[in-house]
Amino acid sequence: MQELAGIDATFLYLETETAHMHVVGTIVLDGEGGTELFDRVRRRIASRLHEVPAFRQRLVHVPLRLGHPVWVDDPDFRLGAHLHRIALPQPGSMRELSDFVAHVAAIPLDRERPLWELWVVEGLADKRTALVCKFHHAAIDGVSGADLMQHLFDVDPDAADDEPPAWTPEPAPSELTLLAHAVGELALQPARVVQTAAKTAVSLADVASAYLDPRSLVRNPALPLASPETMVNDAISSDRSTAFGQVSLADIKTIKNALGMTVNDVILAACSLALREYLLEHDEVPDEPLVATIPVSMHGDAHGPSNNAVSAMFVRLPTHLEKPLDHLRFVQSEAAEAKELHRSSRFALLAEWAEYASPTWFAALMNLYSRYNLAESHSPLYNLVVSNVPGPPMPLYCAGHRVLDCYPLGPIFEGSAVNLTVMSYVDRVDIGVIACPDVAPEIDHIVESFEKAVTKLLKLVGNSRPNKPKPRKKRHR
Repeated sequence: MQELAGIDATFLYLETETAHMHVVGTIVLDGEGGTELFDRVRRRIASRLHEVPAFRQRLVHVPLRLGHPVWVDDPDFRLGAHLHRIALPQPGSMRELSDFVAHVAAIPLDRERPLWELWVVEGLADKRTALVCKFHHAAIDGVSGADLMQHLFDVDPDAADDEPPAWTPEPAPSELTLLAHAVGELALQPARVVQTAAKTAVSLADVASAYLDPRSLVRNPALPLASPETMVNDAISSDRSTAFGQVSLADIKTIKNALGMTVNDVILAACSLALREYLLEHDEVPDEPLVATIPVSMHGDAHGPSNNAVSAMFVRLPTHLEKPLDHLRFVQSEAAEAKELHRSSRFALLAEWAEYASPTWFAALMNLYSRYNLAESHSPLYNLVVSNVPGPPMPLYCAGHRVLDCYPLGPIFEGSAVNLTVMSYVDRVDIGVIACPDVAPEIDHIVESFEKAVTKLLKLVGNSRPNKPKPRKKRHR
């Protein structure tokens, strides 16, 4: 038995009928599917059940909702309930794959089982296959999701399949055990609240000090509820659309090195330029910058058994500016300020405060917020989520098939209908965009504009020939 950390449980409480708190990864392989590939994927997962709790554990609620739910081994676990096989009409295009992924993303996970599923999608053009993996955010975040790839894939194309070890689920705790544990935690909570409040007071003092220090970069930080009204900030439905794109990591690094920036700065500037083009198409460009929420990994600072070691910072994206160089300069300054504010404000305290979220009231309030479309009644908390996840720098293989592309998709929230997530893999950067199509239509234009933005920025630094990611060589079997 393992109680969910507060930050993990919060992703359960945030979930509504229209806002699904799962993440989806689409992984394209270089070979055709078939029974052999499907069976080898099944054996690989079966051989990792004892190592990856997320594969085998389901939620159990504490009686009277006196505490956060707990993870327990599913006594009725069946791998076949989570692993599926489907074929697109040949030759399946990336648009058809994207439509299928959108369909998968629009369906909530069954909370009576372990919170994941995997689809082997056959029939793609050029003799390719895709794996579509869906996990609830309570079970993994971006970094732990990337780490999960190490359990599913190999660095050696000729790696042998492991034999699945015998695995027996641990017995579930009794309701009395759960209740006693929750009561014990509640007894300690007042003292913990006092400690967290004291840490928060120190954090606020540090923020004030950073703001007043003339040497500090913190001058006018982006803050929640200070976002402009845009077309993407509205009540959402349960429908989803997705789009995939790709640029060369070498091009990103060329821009970074020429201008003395970071890879993240360049990616944010490309996102800003892409969003400007998208909003221009709909005559919706605001007169002030957008505010993006940027997830920040805290895995190096994490304490305790949390699946989500993540915080967030807010960065303005200058969609109101026209020139690409202005986007780069603006974003570089904004990102530096946001990072310093994040360091001084100890945003990791969010995870501590999340421990006190009520399982009953939090979820009930979120459902009321969604049901009555209250996201339309106030200024946006933020405009959208932009996430940058570092992926594996070396080629990976699945059952001997080389992994070509890794397209990540995060969740969208009430009042924010678009999420852009990018992930590096070997020599490329893959981008996945997910949205509610009732609020933000034609998001493939965002992806196209992102790719064009990198080309524009590359020309800006004197390189007029963008690097196309090298085609992957197929292995002959």
